[in-house]
Amino acid sequence: DFALAESVEISEDHCFYCFQLRESLWSDGTSLVASDFVRSWEGALEGDYGYLFFPLKQVHAEDERGLLFVELEHPLPYFLELMAFPSFFPTHTDLSITNGPFQTLSHRPHDQLTLVKNPHYWDAEHVYLDSIVFTMIEDSTSEQALFDQKKLHWAGPPLSTSLPPERTENVEH
Repeated sequence: DFALAESVEISEDHCFYCFQLRESLWSDGTSLVASDFVRSWEGALEGDYGYLFFPLKQVHAEDERGLLFVELEHPLPYFLELMAFPSFFPTHTDLSITNGPFQTLSHRPHDQLTLVKNPHYWDAEHVYLDSIVFTMIEDSTSEQALFDQKKLHWAGPPLSTSLPPERTENVEH
């Protein structure tokens, strides 16, 4: 499955890709279109992971038909796998609007982030959690104590840097 693409056609030389996008909505209910990918990728070129876009020679969209065309500088055997990297996800101009399975309900910096199921997600019927709460804990002793008391379902990297992985290895909750 390609998540936001219903299908992909690849040229024999593996330099041209045509993605047929599935009908999909942003969390505000507006349509996600092929040009959202183009705009997002152009912006990502300036970011920390801009180097990931080096193989792209040209990208253009036909929003009316839901097509995204990608031309590569040269064949890249792992191009479809690269597309699964978050830098290739489309982003909305309002970063609080998402197209994934969850959307932000509330955010208190350095304290808590609460996500709720996105009712507009294309595959919402297979999202089994109603919400996720991330609690930011900067003190490793407190984090370890809450984890040991089963008040946290996750502790340590990549969500927190205060608790080294060896403190949670071989622990079942």
